[in-house]
Amino acid sequence: MCGISGIYSKNDNLEFILNKFNQTLKNRGPDNSSIFVNKSNYFGMGHTRLSILDLTERGNQPMYDHSGNWVISFNGEIYNHLEIRSYLSKKISNKINWVSDSDTETILLANNILGFEETLKCLEGMFALALYNKQENILYLARDRVGEKPLYYYNKDNKFIFGSDIS
Repeated sequence: MCGISGIYSKNDNLEFILNKFNQTLKNRGPDNSSIFVNKSNYFGMGHTRLSILDLTERGNQPMYDHSGNWVISFNGEIYNHLEIRSYLSKKISNKINWVSDSDTETILLANNILGFEETLKCLEGMFALALYNKQENILYLARDRVGEKPLYYYNKDNKFIFGSDIS
């Protein structure tokens, strides 16, 4: 299990807030704690990691796609991620240079090739994720069809906050 969090707010202390979120979520992911902040768009997200599939730091999050435009914070496991990798390689008729063995990277690249909605249709597993496009300043939140992984959100007073834990 991992912890994800994020905030849209005109607050100047996004790093401080996200680090506090990560402290709260440390029990969900003791192996790594990282944040991403885009000050110009008043957005940031955090991640606490419990390493399962890729035990190296290449699996740390928030993770960037190959273009550097998409950022993801992901909690869960995609059971069919190896099949998705094979499908993507066939779809683009090219060998893909994977950076990690993580299902997180699989989601990122699938999103680039297939788009967000088609990627969600492919995913079999338990998950909650936040996927942010830096260029377009768009945030997508999703969780598995059964809702096994938690994803809470708050939207009020020009603030949007989300996380794996309500606290």
